[in-house]
Amino acid sequence: SSVRYPNGRMIRGKRGNRRANFFAPTDKKAFDLAMRRFYKAMVSEAQKPKKKASPKKVSVPAPEKEDAVFARKVYVEKLKETLQIGFSYAKKYGKMVWDLSQHLFLQAKDRVKKYQSQKTT
Repeated sequence: SSVRYPNGRMIRGKRGNRRANFFAPTDKKAFDLAMRRFYKAMVSEAQKPKKKASPKKVSVPAPEKEDAVFARKVYVEKLKETLQIGFSYAKKYGKMVWDLSQHLFLQAKDRVKKYQSQKTT
């Protein structure tokens, strides 16, 4: 039986659990722990009470209210706000994921170095 890497490449022979092994020879325990921490942080972040942002008043003369221009203006404002919120979240969690992957990658590099130095001696 063979397993697939997350990127779709096949692995022949199913020896051990290769789940955490698709980008580097990482320590599975460390990886799982890090992921669990990351997930917990995300959940706790999501469960924090949101601060209600006071809606920006778009002041316009009354006759323009029926106007499509006005509607579009409001829509764009709302869209911008939503995107801002989305981006701030993405930044926060993206950085977390990036740091995690970097950390694991460096760990793996060290491990490979150690392994190679052992081989030569």
